[in-house]
Amino acid sequence: MQSLSKYSGVVSGAATILAAIAVALSVSGCAETPGDSVTPEVPRPKVVMSPCADAGPRSELRCGRLPVPEEYARPELRRIDLNIVVAPARNRAEEPLAVFVLEGGPGAPATAGADFFLEEGAAYREQHDVVMVDLRGTGASNPLYCAPLERHGVPLQRHLDEMYPPSEVTECRSSLESRADLRQYVTSNAVEDLEMVRRALEYAKVDLHATSYGTRLATEYIRRYPEQVRTLTAIGSLPPEHRMPLHHAAGFQRAFDLLLSDCEAQVACRQAFPDLRNRWNLLLGRLAQPLAYHYESADLEDGISLTIRRDVFVEKLRSAMYFATGARSLPRVVDAASRDDFAPFLELALPADPDLPPFIAAGAYLSFTCTDDVSRIAAGDVFSFTGDTWLGDYRVAQQMRACKLWPSGSYPVALVSPVESSVPALLITGDRDPVTPPSDARRMAQGLSNARVVIVPHAGHMPFDLSDPECIDRIMLAFLQSATVEDLDLTCIDALEPPPFVLN
Repeated sequence: MQSLSKYSGVVSGAATILAAIAVALSVSGCAETPGDSVTPEVPRPKVVMSPCADAGPRSELRCGRLPVPEEYARPELRRIDLNIVVAPARNRAEEPLAVFVLEGGPGAPATAGADFFLEEGAAYREQHDVVMVDLRGTGASNPLYCAPLERHGVPLQRHLDEMYPPSEVTECRSSLESRADLRQYVTSNAVEDLEMVRRALEYAKVDLHATSYGTRLATEYIRRYPEQVRTLTAIGSLPPEHRMPLHHAAGFQRAFDLLLSDCEAQVACRQAFPDLRNRWNLLLGRLAQPLAYHYESADLEDGISLTIRRDVFVEKLRSAMYFATGARSLPRVVDAASRDDFAPFLELALPADPDLPPFIAAGAYLSFTCTDDVSRIAAGDVFSFTGDTWLGDYRVAQQMRACKLWPSGSYPVALVSPVESSVPALLITGDRDPVTPPSDARRMAQGLSNARVVIVPHAGHMPFDLSDPECIDRIMLAFLQSATVEDLDLTCIDALEPPPFVLN
């Protein structure tokens, strides 16, 4: 079995996250309180699952589409189809079991990695169906893609410009509003979507396997439907009070400082890149003003002149730290840039294939985060969280400006409190995670009386590219089988080694 890292796609610059809102309404329009289950009077939603249209090895997969209200308070209005893919259990138990895979972003489609569970990840469906539902606004669930913001097919310089130019945000909103009420693409509705799928597929309980933003969706589902959850496995935990991207600057500061210390402590890295910490600080000072750089590569016949900004430079480095492999290349990137060679940085920051379709749906990302996160950021919070950091307020300011141009709802204060539950929960976190550090997992665990936090040394946001990439999978599979955090064998974690530093 190969690692689940082959499945997860949460390594893009939009790797980011958050929150659940509100007391949702049932399909009948009757109000419920968090924790209530759907009343028996509500008809069971129906979905027909049939072999996926693709031929070949994918024929084992089952596909279906489930219509759900776009706005649960007014189900008579627009309905959207949720895209569902199920990899069936190899040995189905008498009481059907199901793993619900919840992807990150928000904006990444859960169904994109379905093939993983047919071969390398087949152990996950030894007795469980693996259920993948594209989050509303992603994949094939009324996707809110927007080419300008996703940098699809744009000039290379556009990948080095600010994240959310107002003109492009406005263009994106205008292009999507004809087919989506953008205020409805929020976590509270996504929770109801998951419950609709569970009921339609007739699972008594589900195991939640969540990554990054998916951990927020999972815990809010537990808050509302605790009796329907058997276990929670969370990778890169986002506690309810987390307000994305307010924490990005401090998260990167901590992770990158540890990376510099790792380089200083290793003889080969220290000798290859002497005085790296001082040269990093000097480089940031030089980048206070945008620099022009002529970039040459095998794909560019005459090269190209590009402008490099400090805020974008640091943000690209932050994104690279989601995986340990990317992080271990950064000392070389900083060393070269300090000598006026930005080619290693551009190899990291520019897309290897500009024609690849986007993975994160930019419209979904804005809809979820503008309501669930940015609406809770006060102007006075920005400096206290980002002041005196290398990244500064860049990400927060970009997103707050974009959200002023984007429709958003309000976030109920009550849902900022920790989710309280006795559901067995395995919370896996990378010690070098630049976006959800171990403190976030500990915070999430405060309300989970049956939780265990596992810290993976040297790992980033996705802890699957260390010396034994299947180590984490073995732990998660043992937990899935036993449904208890007691007596898990964690010894393989102590032997994990990070990838080598890229020295040349």
